[in-house]
Amino acid sequence: MSERYEVVVTCFLREDTPSHVLEALRWHLGASAARPGGLEEEAHPYPFLEPDPGSPLPGGDYGVLRGEDHHAWGLFSRTCRHEDDLGQLNALLGLLEPYVAEPGYGGHVRAATADPSQPGAAPSLLTFADGAYVLAPAA
Repeated sequence: MSERYEVVVTCFLREDTPSHVLEALRWHLGASAARPGGLEEEAHPYPFLEPDPGSPLPGGDYGVLRGEDHHAWGLFSRTCRHEDDLGQLNALLGLLEPYVAEPGYGGHVRAATADPSQPGAAPSLLTFADGAYVLAPAA
């Protein structure tokens, strides 16, 4: 049986985030039907952050990109993804990392059906720092 994962991505984006990155995020969130020009289909085959109305996650999937008072843009997404889809997460994070406004916590990936009392059930944490990201098992 294949595994499904809860994928959470959250960050503030700087004011100078290029319009093509914002367009790509809107497409990934399902807010725009047309694939933005210049977005490689091989790296971004479908909208990765688009909420699934039939999600098995408690409370369902959710995703939003909105203007903020503190920074120019705020991104939050929580989706349930098949293990085969997780390779696309790297392409998405590569798109975001140069424009993240604040270093630190950027989300997590965890097995959606994991029993939290079992060894290895801890999520992998996503952090942003110095224009890069790290996705590593929680300590």
